[in-house]
Amino acid sequence: MRILVVYATVEGQTRKIAEFIAETLTQRGCIAELYEAAKGAAPHLAGFDGAIVAAPVHLAAFPGEVGAWIEANVVRLNAIPSAFVSVSLASASKFEDEHAAISEIADRFLAAAGWKPRLVHHAAGALRYTQYDFIKRFLMKHIAAKEGGSTDTSEDQEYTDWSKLEAFAGELVASVPTGA
Repeated sequence: MRILVVYATVEGQTRKIAEFIAETLTQRGCIAELYEAAKGAAPHLAGFDGAIVAAPVHLAAFPGEVGAWIEANVVRLNAIPSAFVSVSLASASKFEDEHAAISEIADRFLAAAGWKPRLVHHAAGALRYTQYDFIKRFLMKHIAAKEGGSTDTSEDQEYTDWSKLEAFAGELVASVPTGA
Protein backbone atom coordinates (compact mmCIF):
# COMPACT_ATOMS: atom_id res chain seq x y z
CA MET A 1 0.00 0.00 0.00
CA ARG A 2 1.16 3.56 -0.79
CA ILE A 3 0.89 6.23 1.88
CA LEU A 4 1.75 9.89 1.40
CA VAL A 5 3.31 11.70 4.35
CA VAL A 6 2.97 15.48 3.97
CA TYR A 7 4.49 17.84 6.50
CA ALA A 8 5.37 21.41 7.27
CA THR A 9 8.13 22.34 9.68
CA VAL A 10 9.38 25.48 11.37
CA GLU A 11 12.33 24.37 13.49
CA GLY A 12 12.88 20.86 12.12
CA GLN A 13 11.17 18.61 14.68
CA THR A 14 8.12 18.00 12.51
CA ARG A 15 10.42 16.99 9.64
CA LYS A 16 12.09 14.51 12.00
CA ILE A 17 8.66 13.20 13.04
CA ALA A 18 7.49 12.87 9.41
CA GLU A 19 10.69 11.01 8.48
CA PHE A 20 10.18 8.67 11.45
CA ILE A 21 6.57 8.01 10.39
CA ALA A 22 7.67 7.28 6.79
CA GLU A 23 10.36 4.87 8.05
CA THR A 24 7.84 3.17 10.36
CA LEU A 25 5.41 2.76 7.45
CA THR A 26 8.20 1.31 5.29
CA GLN A 27 9.10 -1.18 8.04
CA ARG A 28 5.45 -2.26 8.04
CA GLY A 29 5.57 -3.06 4.33
CA CYS A 30 4.15 0.18 2.95
CA ILE A 31 5.53 2.40 0.24
CA ALA A 32 5.83 5.75 2.01
CA GLU A 33 6.37 8.94 0.04
CA LEU A 34 7.53 11.97 2.04
CA TYR A 35 6.71 15.50 0.92
CA GLU A 36 7.40 18.91 2.51
CA ALA A 37 4.45 21.22 1.80
CA ALA A 38 6.63 24.33 1.50
CA LYS A 39 8.65 22.85 -1.39
CA GLY A 40 6.11 23.56 -4.12
CA ALA A 41 3.30 21.57 -5.69
CA ALA A 42 2.58 18.48 -3.62
CA PRO A 43 1.69 15.23 -5.28
CA HIS A 44 -2.01 14.64 -5.73
CA LEU A 45 -3.49 11.82 -3.72
CA ALA A 46 -4.52 9.76 -6.75
CA GLY A 47 -2.76 6.42 -6.43
CA PHE A 48 -2.27 6.67 -2.67
CA ASP A 49 -4.12 4.35 -0.30
CA GLY A 50 -3.68 6.62 2.71
CA ALA A 51 -2.17 9.88 3.90
CA ILE A 52 -0.67 11.38 7.02
CA VAL A 53 -0.24 15.12 7.45
CA ALA A 54 2.05 16.49 10.16
CA ALA A 55 2.29 20.15 11.13
CA PRO A 56 3.60 22.19 14.07
CA VAL A 57 1.62 24.71 16.08
CA HIS A 58 3.32 28.08 16.49
CA LEU A 59 1.48 31.05 17.95
CA ALA A 60 -1.78 29.04 18.00
CA ALA A 61 -1.70 28.34 14.25
CA PHE A 62 -0.49 25.72 11.78
CA PRO A 63 1.65 26.72 8.76
CA GLY A 64 -0.40 28.10 5.89
CA GLU A 65 1.21 25.90 3.24
CA VAL A 66 -0.01 22.71 4.91
CA GLY A 67 -3.48 24.20 5.33
CA ALA A 68 -3.56 25.11 1.64
CA TRP A 69 -2.51 21.57 0.66
CA ILE A 70 -5.21 20.04 2.88
CA GLU A 71 -7.88 22.33 1.43
CA ALA A 72 -6.80 21.46 -2.13
CA ASN A 73 -7.00 17.72 -1.36
CA VAL A 74 -9.77 17.56 1.24
CA VAL A 75 -12.20 15.48 -0.86
CA ARG A 76 -9.65 12.70 -1.39
CA LEU A 77 -8.34 13.00 2.20
CA ASN A 78 -11.86 12.37 3.47
CA ALA A 79 -12.26 9.39 1.11
CA ILE A 80 -9.14 7.45 2.14
CA PRO A 81 -7.67 6.47 5.50
CA SER A 82 -5.95 9.65 6.65
CA ALA A 83 -4.43 11.00 9.81
CA PHE A 84 -3.21 14.27 11.26
CA VAL A 85 -0.23 14.80 13.56
CA SER A 86 -0.23 18.06 15.51
CA VAL A 87 3.23 18.87 16.88
CA SER A 88 3.59 21.20 19.85
CA LEU A 89 5.34 21.59 23.16
CA ALA A 90 1.91 21.88 24.78
CA SER A 91 1.51 18.14 24.17
CA ALA A 92 4.35 17.56 26.64
CA SER A 93 2.76 19.78 29.28
CA LYS A 94 1.82 18.46 32.69
CA PHE A 95 -1.21 20.78 32.63
CA GLU A 96 -4.48 19.40 31.24
CA ASP A 97 -5.69 22.85 30.19
CA GLU A 98 -2.77 23.08 27.76
CA HIS A 99 -3.69 19.68 26.28
CA ALA A 100 -7.27 20.90 25.88
CA ALA A 101 -6.10 24.14 24.26
CA ILE A 102 -3.91 22.37 21.70
CA SER A 103 -6.74 19.94 20.89
CA GLU A 104 -9.08 22.89 20.34
CA ILE A 105 -6.57 24.57 17.99
CA ALA A 106 -6.28 21.35 15.96
CA ASP A 107 -10.06 20.83 15.92
CA ARG A 108 -10.66 24.37 14.61
CA PHE A 109 -7.96 23.93 11.95
CA LEU A 110 -9.42 20.64 10.73
CA ALA A 111 -12.99 21.96 10.77
CA ALA A 112 -12.00 25.08 8.79
CA ALA A 113 -10.39 22.85 6.15
CA GLY A 114 -13.36 20.46 6.09
CA TRP A 115 -11.08 17.51 6.80
CA LYS A 116 -12.19 14.63 9.00
CA PRO A 117 -9.09 12.46 9.48
CA ARG A 118 -9.68 8.99 10.91
CA LEU A 119 -6.91 9.55 13.44
CA VAL A 120 -5.41 12.58 15.17
CA HIS A 121 -2.22 12.39 17.21
CA HIS A 122 -0.76 15.15 19.36
CA ALA A 123 3.02 14.76 19.41
CA ALA A 124 5.29 16.71 21.70
CA GLY A 125 7.91 18.74 19.90
CA ALA A 126 11.34 19.95 20.92
CA LEU A 127 13.06 22.96 22.37
CA ARG A 128 15.75 24.08 19.94
CA TYR A 129 17.61 26.24 22.43
CA THR A 130 20.79 26.23 20.33
CA GLN A 131 18.91 27.65 17.33
CA TYR A 132 17.02 30.43 19.13
CA ASP A 133 18.06 34.06 19.31
CA PHE A 134 18.59 35.56 22.78
CA ILE A 135 14.99 36.70 23.27
CA LYS A 136 13.35 33.47 22.13
CA ARG A 137 15.81 31.38 24.19
CA PHE A 138 14.97 33.49 27.26
CA LEU A 139 11.20 33.14 26.72
CA MET A 140 11.37 29.40 26.02
CA LYS A 141 13.57 28.85 29.08
CA HIS A 142 10.96 30.66 31.19
CA ILE A 143 8.16 28.50 29.78
CA ALA A 144 10.22 25.33 30.32
CA ALA A 145 10.88 26.30 33.93
CA LYS A 146 7.14 26.77 34.51
CA GLU A 147 6.55 23.29 33.07
CA GLY A 148 9.35 21.66 35.04
CA GLY A 149 11.31 21.03 31.84
CA SER A 150 14.99 21.46 31.18
CA THR A 151 16.33 25.00 31.28
CA ASP A 152 19.80 23.98 30.12
CA THR A 153 20.10 26.17 27.04
CA SER A 154 23.43 24.67 26.00
CA GLU A 155 21.65 21.79 24.28
CA ASP A 156 18.35 21.10 22.54
CA GLN A 157 15.62 19.20 24.38
CA GLU A 158 13.40 16.67 22.60
CA TYR A 159 10.04 15.63 24.06
CA THR A 160 8.59 13.49 21.24
CA ASP A 161 7.37 10.08 22.41
CA TRP A 162 8.62 7.90 19.55
CA SER A 163 6.90 4.71 20.75
CA LYS A 164 3.48 6.43 20.76
CA LEU A 165 4.20 7.82 17.30
CA GLU A 166 5.13 4.36 16.03
CA ALA A 167 1.89 2.90 17.44
CA PHE A 168 -0.07 5.72 15.80
CA ALA A 169 1.46 4.98 12.38
CA GLY A 170 0.64 1.31 12.86
CA GLU A 171 -2.94 2.23 13.66
CA LEU A 172 -3.29 4.04 10.34
CA VAL A 173 -1.80 1.09 8.46
CA ALA A 174 -4.31 -1.22 10.16
CA SER A 175 -7.18 1.05 9.04
CA VAL A 176 -6.32 0.72 5.33
CA PRO A 177 -8.57 -1.94 3.78
CA THR A 178 -6.84 -5.17 2.77
CA GLY A 179 -6.07 -5.22 -0.94
CA ALA A 180 -5.79 -1.45 -1.16
